[in-house]
Amino acid sequence: MIKPMLWLKVVGLLILSFYFSTISAQQPGQLIIESQIKELEASLLRTTQNQQSVFQQFQMLQEIRRFEVAQDSLAALPQPPQTGGVLTPPILDYDEVVRAKQDRQRKLQQYTMDLEVLYQRFQELESEKRMIMEQIDLLNRQRRQKVE
Repeated sequence: MIKPMLWLKVVGLLILSFYFSTISAQQPGQLIIESQIKELEASLLRTTQNQQSVFQQFQMLQEIRRFEVAQDSLAALPQPPQTGGVLTPPILDYDEVVRAKQDRQRKLQQYTMDLEVLYQRFQELESEKRMIMEQIDLLNRQRRQKVE
């Protein structure tokens, strides 16, 4: 028969070995969750950087378009008459004027379409960021549950 003190030691060792086996079983799961969280955070950072880049492109293109609209407005203003006959404005060919105006209009339309594409890309990246953040939150909740 086992002495009571020895019996307590055996039971204590069994309890400790069970505890450590449970912890070691949880640790690989925790490590997997941690690595998934790190991967998602890196993905979130890349997505945020892409989104910032798209936003900067949007802003630059928007300014270029504004400049073109302003130039178009200035070209449409009547020229002040020349006084004293110093310089007479050049006589422009009607076809060239029409062609230049059409080119400006095409350019403005292209800028508008490019802005819409950039805006859509920005929104896609925003949705992607939200999905990644939701996944990170879910993994963080799983990690807390496993710790408890």
